[in-house]
Amino acid sequence: MNTPRTVRVDGGAITEVQRLRQGQFVRVARPQGLRVRAERGTLWLTQDGRPRDVELEPGQCACIDDDAPLLVGTLGGDAMLTLTRAPRPRRLWLARLIGRLASSPRPRWA
Repeated sequence: MNTPRTVRVDGGAITEVQRLRQGQFVRVARPQGLRVRAERGTLWLTQDGRPRDVELEPGQCACIDDDAPLLVGTLGGDAMLTLTRAPRPRRLWLARLIGRLASSPRPRWA
């Protein structure tokens, strides 16, 4: 078994394409919010603490909702995958808006 490469995918919009040869693995240290899509070949995904693994055929994707390390490998032959993380939502603006609306005087209707 090959030693898995570690991929660091942090916040902000990011897309990374990885090509894996048969027997290669990619380890994602903090995968929460990550979308893994099989572009070519069959992928095998396993995550620490999860009882079931996921198999992705070309065109299928999986969204990772846990921060436990993720291991992605190939089943059968070479594969290509896309790792995408959407930017983390910033809700501070919403809290400020609610605060302003709550503290503004109410209009008087004549």
